Amino acid sequence: WSEFKDPRPEKTASFETGVEMLFLNNCLSLDLTYYNSTMSNLYLVGYNAKGKSIPMNSGKVRNQGSEATIGYDFKFGRDLRWKTSYNISYNDNKILKTAYDPETGKENTISTDFGGVRVLYKEGGSIGDMYVTDLRRDEKGHYVLTSDGGVQINTESDKKYGKYVGNMNANWQMGWTNTFSYKDFSLSFLIDYKFGAKLFSGSNYQAYSNGLHKNTLVGRTAENPNQLYVFPGIDEATGQPNQVAVSAQNYYGKICENNIAEEFTYNASFIKLREVSLSYTFPKSLLEKTKYVKGLTVSVIGRNLWTIMKHTDNIDPESAYNNSNGQGLELNGYPYTRNIGFNVNVKF
Repeated sequence: WSEFKDPRPEKTASFETGVEMLFLNNCLSLDLTYYNSTMSNLYLVGYNAKGKSIPMNSGKVRNQGSEATIGYDFKFGRDLRWKTSYNISYNDNKILKTAYDPETGKENTISTDFGGVRVLYKEGGSIGDMYVTDLRRDEKGHYVLTSDGGVQINTESDKKYGKYVGNMNANWQMGWTNTFSYKDFSLSFLIDYKFGAKLFSGSNYQAYSNGLHKNTLVGRTAENPNQLYVFPGIDEATGQPNQVAVSAQNYYGKICENNIAEEFTYNASFIKLREVSLSYTFPKSLLEKTKYVKGLTVSVIGRNLWTIMKHTDNIDPESAYNNSNGQGLELNGYPYTRNIGFNVNVKF
């Protein structure tokens, strides 16, 4: 490591503007916000031509986006009420500057590799960009199979981790909140949406490798699990459509052996019923009989009750490798726990 010659504090310059509006006797509400934030002097570790690590405050990242919330308060007589609101937000992240070789000014490659996926941090990209090495293909895009019928990846050095498959962070987030009230009862629910993220599943990678994933049933049956099957592709030796019959174990084993990560990279968008609660507030006339209790509400609350829509196979789209890396990389991760609880709120 080299000496940290020019340490500087990280800085954030931000701009935000918005408007809040109420219409129809305050029943209809509209909230619009735009923001633009740039973080500079971010701490990174660069390298010189000799491979020596050089700490520097050279990173610069911009986030800009907008958020909108629209709501309405419906009143049906004196006792029945429905309050609903819909929130939508979009964030665009861009890396403006990274670490570099102080002698040549050349940008350094900063990345994290995981199971055939490279999360790459480079100028012009976004935090969380995911790259894989593409399958070897012919000029028409057909898979080029080995002589024994196995798939393979590009071996050219300039094509390693050369295929962009998406970003691990969702740029669109939405939420729909509803509360129905009738006299002293209240029913609320929240539907949560996230769109635009990608997820690599190490669990499905392992399932393929062990022949436990449903996709590996192609080419075999319960009666004959070791039967031979002609998988689609081009024979690398002849350039003709594959005629080599191989076992499913050999074919799918090659997918894992060659770290073909794109096979296990999924669209992580989802819609979930995030929370439902049913509450009862005791009337004040009943509480007046006590000397100390001014308010009492009891509730039953359920969270993570239903995944309405997802594209990930066998796994929760919010699963992660650990608690620190956020979304995007998963390995034997536990799904979010569905739980039901009881709440008592007492005011004295």
